[in-house]
This record gives sequence, C-alpha cells and structure tokens, in this order.
Amino acid sequence: MQTPPEPAHVKQLSIVIPARNAGSTIDACLCAIMEHVPCDRGEVIVVDNGSTDDTRQKASRYPVQLQLVPDGFVSRVRNVGARRATKPLLAFVDSDCVVRAGWYEAIISALADPTVGIAGRRHELPDNPTWVERAWQSAHSRTVEPGLRDVPYIPAGNLACRREVFFAVGGFDESLETGEDPDLCARVAAGGLRVVESSAIRCVHLGEPKTLRDVYRRERWHGRGARFRYGDGRVAPVTFATIAFAVLVLSVPILALALTAFRAAFVTLVLLPLLVPTVYAWRYSGPGHRERFPRLFLVYLAYFSGRASALPVVLLRNFSRPLQSRRTRDTP
Repeated sequence: MQTPPEPAHVKQLSIVIPARNAGSTIDACLCAIMEHVPCDRGEVIVVDNGSTDDTRQKASRYPVQLQLVPDGFVSRVRNVGARRATKPLLAFVDSDCVVRAGWYEAIISALADPTVGIAGRRHELPDNPTWVERAWQSAHSRTVEPGLRDVPYIPAGNLACRREVFFAVGGFDESLETGEDPDLCARVAAGGLRVVESSAIRCVHLGEPKTLRDVYRRERWHGRGARFRYGDGRVAPVTFATIAFAVLVLSVPILALALTAFRAAFVTLVLLPLLVPTVYAWRYSGPGHRERFPRLFLVYLAYFSGRASALPVVLLRNFSRPLQSRRTRDTP
C-alpha cells in the first residue's frame, strides 16, 4: 500500500530574522534563504530593532515582510516576528547568519517527529576564521552524527520549532536581555518534548568574535542576561564562576596592601584570579589536545572579564525579580 503524500501545509515555514545595524551581513543572510528555501513553501519576516544604518533599505529589496520594533530586547523582537508569522513551522535565523544547502529540508524532517519540540544546530565558522574563532570552536564544537541528537539547548540564531509549541510555552521571555534561547529550550523540554540537534541544519555565523576584544565585548553583553538558575531549575555554573572571578580580581588590590612585605604571597594573590579561566581552558581543551590550552586560556580570560563587568546588572536583576514577583502577587 502506498503511503499518502504528506500534507503540503506541514512544510510551510515562517523565517523570523531579527536585525539591528546588519547592513554588512543582511544581503548574505537573505540571499542564502532565497537560494535554499523554496519560494512557495515559506515567508520571511525581517524585524528591524531600530537600525541606524541601511539594514531596512537592503532588506526591502527582497520579497520579505519588514517590521520595525525600535525598542526592546532581541527576545521581544523575535516574538513580534513570530506573532506576525502565518505558517505552522517557525525558524529563527540571525541577520549575521547564512544557511547552507539542505537547511530547509532538514528542519522539515526533524519537526516531522511529533516528539521533537525544537530542532537546530550550533553555528559553523565562516571561511578563514581567526585564531580566536578557531580556539572557541575547537573547545565548544562537537561532532554531530547523522540523525537527531538530544541537546540541552539550541542557539536562537539557528532554531526551529512548531508554531503551536512556541506559543504554548509563551515564546521567548521578553524580560531577558540575553540567554533567551536556553530558557525557551528548557521550558519546551520541561513540557515533555525533545530539543534536538541535526547535522544537516547547517548555518554559518558571520558575527563570531574575531579578536579578544570582540570576545570581551560580546560577553559584556551576553553576561547581562546571566541567571543563577536555568529555566528548568538547574544551577548555572558559569554565573558562579564569574562571581568567583570577580571576587578574586577585586580582592587583589585590597589584600595586596597587607601582603606587600611577603613577595611570595603577593605573587600568589595576583595569580589567583587566573584560576577560573585556567580551569575552564584546561577542561575544554580536552585530553589529547592540550596544545589548545594557551590560546583557550586567553579567550576565557577575555570571556570572564566581559562577564564580570556585567555582574552589577545581573545581581540587580536576579535579586529584584523575586521582589517584583511578590509585588505582582500582592497587587489586588
């Protein structure tokens, strides 16, 4: 008996692209989508987050819907695009990302499994990456075998889900400046659906940090959305590692005054803040790849320096959240 063809509507995909001052990458992003996604199978929604360059002018040259959201975090920008979407499947692609051949077909295949709530894959490096990009990728990339592999989360720059699942969990948390993707994935997983990675959902990230300064600046921003616990209740170890790094750095000038007569103790004290990036670099360089350690140490030093600079915002938000929730409950 011949299997009936799959209904055409389940292959309809809405692609939401948040953009802010993406004039240098939006052409590459949209050209790749136009090339690899059948024109009769989807819609593209570019949501501009108050760009001051020519992002909107460039996007308007393509058959896309253009929406302006001048204020709000990227989580809200993505939600606005999702609410405008009309197709049963949703994909989120960042404006500095380029999808590869087979991307659309792989999403359709992954989301055809009713146990899958979210599908995607970590980004790939662009051609001719810098040593910083290679160091970070070597530590955090993994070999993705063919098929679907369960993972804790998928980056929002290359994430797809069924529209009904997205809205059933409330979409992205608009109070989060960053970290909205692991939060969404945790809520979907808590609802009993799988979060999976597919080797075929390939997407290149053109905006990876290319220098140590770029790493610092990225983590100064990413760090603003750090939380003590993930959306599923698990403790976030990197937040506590950042606090330890910041405490050790701040303790150096204070304790140094008392230890100036003891050179050995002073040297030890100065080296203490380096313990946190050392531990992370050693862990992620991995056995058999210790030659990666020196470069990865420098990357993690920039990483934790950026995250530590965002700690005042993190502490304010995390400690004010329970108070705000209590006030909300007390409001008649």
